Amino acid sequence: DNVTNMAMDLFTKFTKVRIKRTAVYSPAPNDTTTEWSELQIWVNDVNIAYQKPTFASSSMSTAHTAYSSYYLPEYLVNNDLSVGTNGIWASRAYGVGEFIDVHLTNSYNISDLQTIVLYTSNTLNRNPGCSVQLLNAANQVLYTHEIQDEQSVYRFDGPAISSVTSFSTENSTTLIKDVTPTSTIMSPSLPFTEG
Repeated sequence: DNVTNMAMDLFTKFTKVRIKRTAVYSPAPNDTTTEWSELQIWVNDVNIAYQKPTFASSSMSTAHTAYSSYYLPEYLVNNDLSVGTNGIWASRAYGVGEFIDVHLTNSYNISDLQTIVLYTSNTLNRNPGCSVQLLNAANQVLYTHEIQDEQSVYRFDGPAISSVTSFSTENSTTLIKDVTPTSTIMSPSLPFTEG
């Protein structure tokens, strides 16, 4: 019935991906701007994050009129892998709780997710303590993984990673980057059965 289907959707489908600072680690405890170059969400060999709406808790673009066209939230999903001021999003505020959301226009089954690829800025020491999260239509976190190390590219493989037809050894906006996965996103186990 409809109630059961809606309940199952809350456990199996995501509508948003969030990058959120959940901790602060040394060596940069006083320099915890959250900044990223590009977020890719791959389903059926397509980056479904491209040009989707974004919302950020803050943006460096509001820090000064000279920054008004720099560090914008939409730069996270614009297929620009450059790391200059026109190619990254950066939070204005510092510390735990800063985030950016990518709102998908549809809901997607976690089981159809191939991978999430996250390209960083040049400041790798700001990466640890940021978490990648999948959220459902009720804004409940279905998956979260906190980054612990400094890398230029992170990959979070979903249940459908084996369906990927081709990888790229170079940074790419058309293919998934071939790097060791940071984490694996599992298909959810439903807490109930039909009966």
